[in-house]
Amino acid sequence: MDSPTTRLEVQILGKTIECRDRDVIGRMGTVAPDLFAPLLEFAPQHIIIEREQQAWSFYIPEYVKEPVLLDGEPAAAGPRHPLLHSHHVRVGNTTLHFSVVDEEKVKPAQPPEENVENMEESVSPEMAAAALNAQFFELLVNNVHDLIAVVNRRGRRLWNNPAYATMLGYTPEELKGTDSTVEIHPDDQPLVRKTLEDTIRTGQGRRIEYRMRHREGRWLFLESDGMVVPNWPGAGTVLIVIARDVTARKRSEYEMRKRNRRQRQQAAVVAKITGSPEFLAGNLDACLAMITEALVETLNCDRGAIWLINEESGRLLCADLCTNGQMTHDSGEDSLPLSMVPHYLQSLRAVRALIAAQALHHPGLRELAVHYLPANRIVTKLDVPIRRGNGLLGVVTCEGTHQHEWTIDEQNFVSSLADLFLAVYETQERIRTYQALQESQQKLASETAEAARYVLSLLPARLTGEITTDWLFVPSEQLGGDAFGYHWMDADHFAIYLLDVVGHGVGAALLSVTALNVFRNQGLPEVDFHDPAAVLSALNQSFEMNEQNEMYFTAWYGVFHRPSRTLRYSAAGHPPAILFTGDSPASTSMKELRAPGLMIGAVAESRYTTESTTLGAFGRLYVFSDGAYEVSKRDGSAMSFDEFTAVLTKPPTSETGELCAIVDQMRQIQGAQMLPDDCSLLKLIFS
Repeated sequence: MDSPTTRLEVQILGKTIECRDRDVIGRMGTVAPDLFAPLLEFAPQHIIIEREQQAWSFYIPEYVKEPVLLDGEPAAAGPRHPLLHSHHVRVGNTTLHFSVVDEEKVKPAQPPEENVENMEESVSPEMAAAALNAQFFELLVNNVHDLIAVVNRRGRRLWNNPAYATMLGYTPEELKGTDSTVEIHPDDQPLVRKTLEDTIRTGQGRRIEYRMRHREGRWLFLESDGMVVPNWPGAGTVLIVIARDVTARKRSEYEMRKRNRRQRQQAAVVAKITGSPEFLAGNLDACLAMITEALVETLNCDRGAIWLINEESGRLLCADLCTNGQMTHDSGEDSLPLSMVPHYLQSLRAVRALIAAQALHHPGLRELAVHYLPANRIVTKLDVPIRRGNGLLGVVTCEGTHQHEWTIDEQNFVSSLADLFLAVYETQERIRTYQALQESQQKLASETAEAARYVLSLLPARLTGEITTDWLFVPSEQLGGDAFGYHWMDADHFAIYLLDVVGHGVGAALLSVTALNVFRNQGLPEVDFHDPAAVLSALNQSFEMNEQNEMYFTAWYGVFHRPSRTLRYSAAGHPPAILFTGDSPASTSMKELRAPGLMIGAVAESRYTTESTTLGAFGRLYVFSDGAYEVSKRDGSAMSFDEFTAVLTKPPTSETGELCAIVDQMRQIQGAQMLPDDCSLLKLIFS
């Protein structure tokens, strides 16, 4: 008599696939490679199927690192694991359902020809429906990923589906009859018990979250709903509980809360420094200590320091060094000859931040790796250059003796402290000048002007060549919140951005500088800065008005693609940019580059869209703030936007340049030299 014929089937993602001897399951396997290719938890060859006569088994190659659970138990790599009937195999978050099918048993019995009619008549509709419902129920509960349990009114388990084995490591057999709260976290047990009692009493289920212990000892977060079913056979009133694993969501929420706490902590540190008497007075020594202590305490690094370039002595001098644990400060004792670190200084001039998770192997730190890094046992570094105008003033350094991956938030925080140091450094220089002048009114005006010059120092250098740029920034009588910039994102993409904080004063200026750094550093994680609408949406989420002292700002952001000469742009409550384009400068047409969207920070749910336009052989683009045209005429009426675009269509000229001539014309229209608002005017020529 021949051996019975069997086949092996595997179910995954709603599909049933028949396996053959020597089949390979994995991202580069022979079984449904299109299904497994995107599942990163699988190795290229994760599970090998074998058949010896009619016996099926599988083994896991030794090199596979991702653990595999067979019916809730770890399956070791190397030995064969028999597949007898129905089994659940779990890899990461994916469950495979293996079934060994006996071909002889699944063949329907053929009754004698003459009895078929009588047999069909003997099966009632109720019996057929019951059989169908039972098969459907078994298929459903055995293949869903959610946990399904039936418990009595005392909380004892009557039945659990196989998902408990794959998700938590407990088989339904060992759970049957046990207390359903035993594996619940002790802190969550009162909630679960009360919910059970209330649900049985009222007949109304309630959604709750709690922690449940995995067989291996770790805790999973579950979210469950309950439904009361009366008259359960042999048990009376029972509760059917359906639970799902929400551990990943809870972990994501936790990480988001941690990040928000870090950002609030960093913002509070910056606010504390900028509001201190030492900062306002330009006390450089006191602010040096405050900044380096903030580095060590907030980022938990081992050493925080500020180094300054001294051209006269030809050395890189340590202005202040704070050591974690001891919280001691050293200054002037450490120094490095500039001739020994030329490559390091050149690297600082070329980047916004020098990030080295493994400092000894970073190419920009090769000179420091010879002696400085080993001598101080430094493993990781985050260095942010302190720039003054186009020159390099020094560097803010964060150093650790253990490997650390620096985050975007940490980079932005150190950049903010570098800006604060530059501000207090320049404030000290201003105060020395003011003390010599001894005139309080001139001192106040000079401080405001110096603050505006500080903002000006952050603005970009003018470019010539394929893209030629020019800009003019005219601050109003108060310190304002205009800021703008542009830079090459890569060889083919050129970013252009201008923002205008609503309001005036130091707060508006600080907000504009912070937002400008986000554009310059592309400091929004997981955001494609080639997509203008995505950038503005992420900014709107990061700069909510109620967290920015009720301040918000408008913005225009565009990305020029050089090969296709396509300009993609988006706006947030900002005036449209004006583009003149055509075959030559003499034959151009005007286009207003408008895009809908509310101001950044005003409404959390604001939507932004990306528009696009294609430039001809020649293009002239103007991006500006509303202060460029919102002036009152001598008769008291307001100048219209169309009148301003007419000025740009045929711009005036003067010895000081086109942009100065445009602003001078605005001054003539209003009959006063001082403009009522900050005026930012940016011009780009695409040739």
